[in-house]
Amino acid sequence: MTTPKTHERTLYEARLDADYEVRLQELHQRLFGRLNTAATLITLLAGTTAFAGVLQQQPQWSAWAGVALAALALVSALGNLGARAEAHRAQRRRYLELLAVQGLDLDAFDAELLRIGQDDPPTIEALRVPAFNANLQRHGRTDWLQPVSLWQRVVHALA
Repeated sequence: MTTPKTHERTLYEARLDADYEVRLQELHQRLFGRLNTAATLITLLAGTTAFAGVLQQQPQWSAWAGVALAALALVSALGNLGARAEAHRAQRRRYLELLAVQGLDLDAFDAELLRIGQDDPPTIEALRVPAFNANLQRHGRTDWLQPVSLWQRVVHALA
């Protein structure tokens, strides 16, 4: 009986992994940035509505706008969306810096990839497959694309 040959990892594959991380961090940066912008705009709109409600003597407007402001303040405080976007931006930059380094062998590249990955901010699982597929498509490797669920498409569209 013959034993199957194992596939040896190559520097090309290691660089694909780093490119995947760049794309994943980019999607998170965009998603959290857009959510932060949306929360800010809605907060401004709710504040304006509350003020208009007071001027127009419409307590219902002010009450609903107050509830919206409180909910958004809670989401913003717990989510810390701006800081999350910045953390993913900084991590993306670290991966790009690694890709810019020339002359590393596979072991050195993998060691640096692992070192950088230790500081990865938390990620949203629904963005992993879209990032994986986008990375493979960018490199012309469409034979390895993974199916994308409806939820993953929705989250990716928001990012």
